[in-house]
Amino acid sequence: MPIDFSMDTAEKRPQGYLVSRRTALALLAAACAVVVLTAVITHNLSNCGKSNGDHSVLNNALQQAVQAQTKVKDVRLPRSVVPDSYQVRLVPHLWGENTNFTFSGQITIRVNVTSDTDNITLHANALTVK
Repeated sequence: MPIDFSMDTAEKRPQGYLVSRRTALALLAAACAVVVLTAVITHNLSNCGKSNGDHSVLNNALQQAVQAQTKVKDVRLPRSVVPDSYQVRLVPHLWGENTNFTFSGQITIRVNVTSDTDNITLHANALTVK
């Protein structure tokens, strides 16, 4: 008995997804809305439209930054000052009455000065030294 492998063309289903016109229009409208919403959010979060062609604030900030860079001198320790040891004690204020997420502490630095110097610079950015 022979087996027939032929397929009836009436039973074939088209490949891919079928989308109605209404669904296609809804997807297109949603995509357009996302693009417009992204543009509005980006515009509001940036400084677009606020400069009015006046870039003097930016130019002044850049000039001050360049001047500050040119004024910086070598702030490293002189070669005649050699640190021997450091003792650092920090107390973080995270819990309890003083919960302001700061710290207090004490540091002791022992240095060996091998020749005369008139300056030793210690850096303390945004720290209150008592």
